[in-house]
Amino acid sequence: MKKDFAIVEEWLELVSAIIAAVTTSVHEVISVIQPEGRKGGYFCLLDHATGTFLIPPTLIGEVTNGEGDKYAEYCAEKARRISILIDADVNHTHSSDPWLSWESRDSDKQRWGGAVGCGLDGRIVIFSFSGLPEMGDEAAMFLTSAKMGVLEKFVRRSAEVSNNTIIKEHLCFIGDGDDVTILEERALDALAKKWDVPRIDLEEEVPDPEVVKLIDLEMMKRLKVLLVRIEDGELIVAMVDPSNLMAIDDIRLVTGYDVQPRICSEKALNAKIQELFPAP
Repeated sequence: MKKDFAIVEEWLELVSAIIAAVTTSVHEVISVIQPEGRKGGYFCLLDHATGTFLIPPTLIGEVTNGEGDKYAEYCAEKARRISILIDADVNHTHSSDPWLSWESRDSDKQRWGGAVGCGLDGRIVIFSFSGLPEMGDEAAMFLTSAKMGVLEKFVRRSAEVSNNTIIKEHLCFIGDGDDVTILEERALDALAKKWDVPRIDLEEEVPDPEVVKLIDLEMMKRLKVLLVRIEDGELIVAMVDPSNLMAIDDIRLVTGYDVQPRICSEKALNAKIQELFPAP
């Protein structure tokens, strides 16, 4: 029974991490392309082997144009279509490439791009999103899967399939190979401006060790935050998502300090936490 509970707990943690990655990625894409009247959409995660939704169509951000039901339907359709594509292996030149809904796109039948199939946790899954302009949907799923560590290769070829300029302009290719790292600087600048929150450079910042320990490591990772220092009686906190008011309230309740958030990238935050708390 304890083993079953541990498996469930581990899966819930993975789902939470995926939703957080999707939310951050959608925010980043919106901040870059600034689509008029688009503030979010629906995300789902489909398990190819069973054909079941590990995460059913779930609202990310806001849908303000009254077309939420349509976006949820498109999101699910894209995922199911990729599952069929995987079975047929249609136009899939490189066996280790991700599968793209763009490969079976048909605007006349309202079949759109915006879903990506790839390996995750020992299974083939499909990340799918609908609600942004088509290229934005696909870019958000590429960013999400890269944040989850499953599309660090082969993105260059995949971006060529749809000629996705968002992906091309906001991915930094390393050397002559296919390894990529997400270039987040422009997105972070846009988010900092949107939320009126200063950026913080965690590569240069030296957190106060006593302040860091005001919350435990589990809380840091769960909220995606790092306590940095006390300044003028307020707590300076590096956050991936400074719009997360619940996280700010939790920190204030635990520490007793008012919080002044600073935005940072998830990659920089994780690197600094690993530096401060090296694995044994």
